[in-house]
Amino acid sequence: MHCLLGIETSGDLCSVAVGRDASVLSKKSISMPYGQAGHLMGLIQEVLTASETSWKQLDGVVVNRGPGSFTGLRVGLAVAQGISLAGGIPSFGLTGFAIYRSLENMEKNLLVLIDTRRDDCFVGFFEAGELDPSFETVMSYEEISVFYASQNNLHVVGNVDAVLIPGLISGREIYPLEAEEGLRSFRFYRERDRSDFSSEPYYLRDPEIHGKQIPL
Repeated sequence: MHCLLGIETSGDLCSVAVGRDASVLSKKSISMPYGQAGHLMGLIQEVLTASETSWKQLDGVVVNRGPGSFTGLRVGLAVAQGISLAGGIPSFGLTGFAIYRSLENMEKNLLVLIDTRRDDCFVGFFEAGELDPSFETVMSYEEISVFYASQNNLHVVGNVDAVLIPGLISGREIYPLEAEEGLRSFRFYRERDRSDFSSEPYYLRDPEIHGKQIPL
């Protein structure tokens, strides 16, 4: 896989990157909690043009498949699968937990916190040195606080505001994922002979439907 397109729409960013081998040729991220559907294809074309890459030169698409924003995930996955079908190239999905895991030094146990935009988080826990999570679930801020207090040698990463969680003061790296990190993560797992890159959405729980329509 020499030339890959990365797509990240699982959170508050609409992010695209083009990479060739270990290099990122071009990337762009826009803060956009909603409305990715109206901007993603234009952003992809902009990044392809900036990297002097044609659609025919792409060897695959890497996309975050969740958990995260229900609408954002649907947008990113639909575009990735459309490009895959149109170009006859594979689409590779990674969970947000797996992406965060691949970016971190694993001398400590790792707790990944992904914002649900409610009063809780999608939570993934990795024991030190392990590539696969011990558990993935949804926890309230209070439950996270209790779990954090019960652990030693724990490193915390994610995209949730740490001040919302009582007692979560140190040992944390809070940052939103961008498409470039998905490309890095894909290389990380391919180098370790991982082959399961399903591009099916991973929600962890069913979305709640409200009367107010959220624009795509």
